[in-house]
Amino acid sequence: MCLFLTSLQARIWTSADGTQKIINTLVKNLPVDKERIYITGYSMGGFGTFDIVAREPKLFAAAVPVSGGGNPATAASMKRVPFWVFHGDADTVVNVEQSRKMVEALKKAGGKADYTEIPGAGHGIIGQVYQDQKLHEWMFDQTKGKKAAK
Repeated sequence: MCLFLTSLQARIWTSADGTQKIINTLVKNLPVDKERIYITGYSMGGFGTFDIVAREPKLFAAAVPVSGGGNPATAASMKRVPFWVFHGDADTVVNVEQSRKMVEALKKAGGKADYTEIPGAGHGIIGQVYQDQKLHEWMFDQTKGKKAAK
């Protein structure tokens, strides 16, 4: 079974509490493979992806933030979760430095963080990213404790 959750975009990221409650409910009530729970988010959801993985790093097998960012000081708490981060280098909504800094912090902390920066692309890269078959293959190949490969 594969489930995708989505949320409406908000102006600011405030908390991962609602997302965590939904995941916990699904895990409790459905036949979820706890070794293969993935998270991805776009824009504020990209910020949310970093935030929830920092809060619950043992929950996720992989994370894919798109056009987002996070707090580099939390990187050590996320180092066992493989990340594949995407950002357009011409993004005028969320500065590309947000993703660059997170990838650098994750690597410095000993984590696995692949990074794809799309030349000339702005903020709206979600379709390009999520249609990439390599991303799907990479994500579904990840399980908790497995070393990420790209």
